[in-house]
Amino acid sequence: MAITFAYGEMILAIFLISFLIIVLHWGWSRNSLMRNRPVLGMLPGLLGNTWRLHEFLTHDVLKKNRGTFEFTGPWFAQMDLIITSDPMNVDYISSKNFSNYPKGPDFRMIMEPPGDGVFNADGDLRKIQRKIIHSVMKHNNFSSAL
Repeated sequence: MAITFAYGEMILAIFLISFLIIVLHWGWSRNSLMRNRPVLGMLPGLLGNTWRLHEFLTHDVLKKNRGTFEFTGPWFAQMDLIITSDPMNVDYISSKNFSNYPKGPDFRMIMEPPGDGVFNADGDLRKIQRKIIHSVMKHNNFSSAL
């Protein structure tokens, strides 16, 4: 007795095996809070916790990843981010090596209403504004006003 398969059954079997391999490859483990899904990235895990977003990111995600986490967004949105709460990383990014982390044209377009303030400035303009802010904050009248 010979077993014969129709082409439809073979295509279905190949599709199911391919789907199983993709699911296993992309790491749908129960241990991970933010699973990186094939098309949607980690966005479903983030949207599933919007009702407690701050607690989820700080206590669950950042603590389990020792303060720094790489978020992978949907492949079509170019939304890959690095989220950090490690004080050494924040100090390195914000003061020691600021020139390697430019804001970029998208950030400038979004933050256009405040102008070229200290939060939007890059390069030499940022250095000048930072010196001015430091001199104001070190003044005795400023500390007494607080």
